Amino acid sequence: MEGISRRDFIKTTSISAAGATMLSLGPLSSAFGSKKDRASRVVIAKDEECYQGSIVQAKVQDMVDHAIMTLTGVSDKVGAYEALFTDGNLSTSSKILVKYNNSRPATTRGPVMTALKSGLTSMLNGDFPISNITEVGRGSDNPDLSNQSFDIGSREYTIRQIWVDCDYFINMPSAWAISYTGVTLSLKGMMPSVDCNQGLGGMHDNFTSSSSPALSLLNSQSAFTEKQVLVLLDAISTSPTGENNSGLVNSYSVLASTDMVANDYQGLLILKENGLSSSNENTALSVLSLAAAAPYNLGTDDPANMEVIRISPPWSTEIITSGDTNINTLDIKIKSLPSHTIFKYPGKSGSHANLVIFDLQGRKIRLSRSSENSIVWNNDDIHGHKVSSGMYLYQLRVGDIIAQGKIAVK
Repeated sequence: MEGISRRDFIKTTSISAAGATMLSLGPLSSAFGSKKDRASRVVIAKDEECYQGSIVQAKVQDMVDHAIMTLTGVSDKVGAYEALFTDGNLSTSSKILVKYNNSRPATTRGPVMTALKSGLTSMLNGDFPISNITEVGRGSDNPDLSNQSFDIGSREYTIRQIWVDCDYFINMPSAWAISYTGVTLSLKGMMPSVDCNQGLGGMHDNFTSSSSPALSLLNSQSAFTEKQVLVLLDAISTSPTGENNSGLVNSYSVLASTDMVANDYQGLLILKENGLSSSNENTALSVLSLAAAAPYNLGTDDPANMEVIRISPPWSTEIITSGDTNINTLDIKIKSLPSHTIFKYPGKSGSHANLVIFDLQGRKIRLSRSSENSIVWNNDDIHGHKVSSGMYLYQLRVGDIIAQGKIAVK
C-alpha cells in the first residue's frame, strides 16, 4: 500500500486559497505538537458567548485552553501547556515572563491573562508557582537594563534585564490599530522590552526601513527568539481605529501561535474585516514582509505557508484552512452508515472530486472519484474487502480545495 506520513497528510492544506473542514476531531496526533511541526500554525479560537455585555471567564478559559491544546497537538490541558516548553527544562523554579499590551483597556486583557495563568499553574501536577509568572506591560514596569544592546539606525537600544533573567516568555498582544504607527500586534508589542536614552519614538521612523527595520531588529535579538514559547493574541474586542473608547468591535477570538509574523498576519485580517484603514494595513504588511525576510526570518508572511486552524464550540469541531481564511471554505456533510459513508459537498462547475481514504498509519485504503456533488465510500479497501470498524482519515479534493479529517466506520 502507498503510504503518507500523518504530517504530510495535514500539510496538504498548505496551498494558496485552499480550505478544509475537519469534523469531530481533536488533533490528529501529538506528533504534530513539536515546535518544528507547529512553526507556521495559527489557531483561531472563537466563541461569541465569551462576551455578553461583560466577559464570561469560563468561556475565555475554554477558548485559551483549546487554542493551546490544538496548537500543541496534545489533547489534555496540563500536557498541552507543558508541551509549549519544548526544551525539556521546565521546572518549579522556571521563570516565565508574560508581555501584554498595556496601552489598551484591560477589559479583555485581564480575563485572557487569568486564563493563561490558570493553564500555566496547572503544569507539573499543579505545582508550578504563580509567583514564577511575571506580567510586564510598559517599560516603566521593569526599568533595570542589561548589558545587551543593539542599534536601530543611529540609536542604541538596551534590552531590559527582566528578559535576560527569565527562562521563557509569552507574548500577549491585543488586536489594536494605531493611526500613526500601523498596527499594534506581537512585533510592535515588544517595544517596551528595550530602552533608548533618546526615547523609543525613534523606532517609529524605522518601521518600514529596508536598511534598518526597527521591529525586525528588535524581535530578532537572541534574548527574545531563544525564550519565546507562545504568542497569544487577544482579539476578543478589537479597535481598527486604535481608539480606546470608540470604534470597538467584538471579534470574540484569541489566536495562538509560535510564529509572530503569521500570528500578526491573521490578526491583521481580523482588523481589516472590522474596518482597518488601507494605510495602516499597508504599513503593517510592509513590516511583516521585512520581518519574514532574511536575515531576520521571524516567521512567514505568506498565507499559502500558514496552517490556520479555526476552532469554536463544540470544541470537538475544527475548521482547517490555508491561504486567505475568508474565502473558499468547503462545507462537507458526512453521513456514516454501517454499509457505507456518504460525503456531500458544494460542487464547483467543471470540477471533479477525488476522495482518498487512509488508515491511521497513513496507508492508502481507497481512492474514489466523482463529477457529482457527493461520493459514496462503501467502507471497503482497494480489493473490495470491507474494512474493520474504527477511525480512518479522509482527504477530499474538489478543484483547488482540499478537505481532510477523521471519520468513524461503524
